Amino acid sequence: MPTLFRPPKALAVLSFPVSTYVEATHSFDLEGLVATFADGALVNDQLRDYWGKPANGRRATSSARADHVGT
Repeated sequence: MPTLFRPPKALAVLSFPVSTYVEATHSFDLEGLVATFADGALVNDQLRDYWGKPANGRRATSSARADHVGT
């Protein structure tokens, strides 16, 4: 018996900072992505801590390169 698809009754509404981060991530805009963080922001990625925009920029660049290896 086929399953009926029912769309959600309401779509999630994201705050401006979150939607900006998601859009920058999906468009591979590293500068835009880093701009969404506060100057002293802490990001924990893969159990490693990255403090501040410069460190988060390096982390984002490194992650983007790793994600595209072999493509």
